[in-house]
Amino acid sequence: MAWGTREQKGELMLMGLSAGLSFLDTLAKESDKLNKEGRENPKSIDEDELLRILEINEEYSTRIHNLLNDTELGCKFKKTEEIFLLIIEIIMLDLESDYQEVISNFTKSFDTEEFIKSHEDAIEKRKMRLKIEYEEAMKNYEIKYKEYLEKKKNTGFFKTLIGNSPIEPLKPILRT
Repeated sequence: MAWGTREQKGELMLMGLSAGLSFLDTLAKESDKLNKEGRENPKSIDEDELLRILEINEEYSTRIHNLLNDTELGCKFKKTEEIFLLIIEIIMLDLESDYQEVISNFTKSFDTEEFIKSHEDAIEKRKMRLKIEYEEAMKNYEIKYKEYLEKKKNTGFFKTLIGNSPIEPLKPILRT
């Protein structure tokens, strides 16, 4: 038996990702604060603090690298996936100015009317898939709801008091 619905699993994954990104944001702010202090007064940073800054930077970079390496994009070519993940890493680490040529090449590859049209088509296909999934879920819900009403109708007064009444099924929600 699977745990939770697809939406619940998605919400849980979103919460985990949000928590992870929040942690990374905290690390970045801490690192920025220490870097700013070091620039303003270079002698204010002792060797222990420098090692701490380097450790924060290494942990931040490692977490981003791990996040990206667990990503499966389903590309036709493995190299395409590697390049895309490199671009994401450059953006996440705010290294665009150091990788100007790579970013320029990346944007040139999809900065076309064909890509925009293809993207709009993909959005429409997704909407249709979600609508079909919702309609199927609604059919299952209606069947379960009819069963629920039948069980509720046949449940006696004393069973209701004891708490043995049937549980109403959850109505599906159309994802957007």
